[in-house]
Amino acid sequence: MGLTRAQAELSRRMWDLAPGQQFHFWFSALDAPGLLLEPLSDAGTARFVEQLPEADGVVGQAVVDSSGQLVFTGPEAVPELLGALAAWAQDNIATIPALAALIDAGTATSIGDGIPSADDADILRAPALWASLLKADAAGAAEVLSSCQPGERLWYWLWPDAPPGTPVVVLQRAEEDPDAERLNHITERLDPDGAALAATGVCTPVDDGSLQLRGTTLRSWMLPPLAAWVTENVGAHPGLARLRDCALLQSNAAGRITAVHADPALWVDTPAITAPGTLAEAAERLLALQPGEAAWYWLNDTQTDLPHLSLVPLDGDPDGTAFRARARRCSRRFPGAPLVGTVSCLQSGALLFSNSSTSDGRRWVSMVAALMDHDDLFVVLADAHMVRLEGGQIVHTWTASPL
Repeated sequence: MGLTRAQAELSRRMWDLAPGQQFHFWFSALDAPGLLLEPLSDAGTARFVEQLPEADGVVGQAVVDSSGQLVFTGPEAVPELLGALAAWAQDNIATIPALAALIDAGTATSIGDGIPSADDADILRAPALWASLLKADAAGAAEVLSSCQPGERLWYWLWPDAPPGTPVVVLQRAEEDPDAERLNHITERLDPDGAALAATGVCTPVDDGSLQLRGTTLRSWMLPPLAAWVTENVGAHPGLARLRDCALLQSNAAGRITAVHADPALWVDTPAITAPGTLAEAAERLLALQPGEAAWYWLNDTQTDLPHLSLVPLDGDPDGTAFRARARRCSRRFPGAPLVGTVSCLQSGALLFSNSSTSDGRRWVSMVAALMDHDDLFVVLADAHMVRLEGGQIVHTWTASPL
């Protein structure tokens, strides 16, 4: 589900915080929108008054200090406000990742003119309250990895000689942390002195779902500790198996790859899992369809001879919300004119694809044939049918070539 208008506006403001900015604020942990921020200007004041909820909440002003952290001021900006903000942020950060910008926020009953200093003695801060927003552990890494799909980007921080109890790798979705601010907050707490021999950069899932970590400070010796940590923790956190057979792409300052570090022998004790958004997942979902069940599908040509197919089961996404998000991601990876619709499993076990576009069904036949040639798992497509619908009526039918 996407952000509400109020959540999207709050998210934009939180990502764009800069020292010296001033805002009106309203906060209530129990009522929507939770936190309201509007610039301290004529237009901002007018919007604030217009949007001010009827529910009771804490009202005051906020200013961004010299370190880029919010300071909430006013008679109601009491110490308890920080605890309520931190708890509310923890409950909502999965929906609004930009709430990470609240980390190390402060309160003050009043504050002087100008940009307040980050170490102003009149500002109350409670860093321990925000620890849960910055939690970095194997469970967090597994959660990010289990859902990442080809075409996405992750930020990573790899610390091969991390002490016991500390994750060897920290990952954040670039879409949710565009400037890597949350990642930096986490790593600064894990390594406050900056003494760790760590590597950082971009992690990218490729078409088959395997991961590539790219960075200038990656070295071959970093791979064995990563594999050992995954092997130790994958039983409790299966999503870590996405790191199986990952490659470390060492690059120079110009971005050119100078070395590729990979070793399949390191991963023999790590189970292989199917990555979302891959052809392997599509094949598994087709095979799993039982008579009477259906799935949304997206099918299109790519720049290779192999088309791309992606499915989302209908029973878990009846209104197509998750499917539309996936379709947008697929269209960014493979632009063009996709075939989109539903695929149903008939009582006979045969698959029936429906499509309401005017696309030539022979293109569907060709793409299905290419999938069957690619992987034996797609044998389920043999003798599948596609129908084109107009006004709910079947106007044309095509049949896939048998094996």
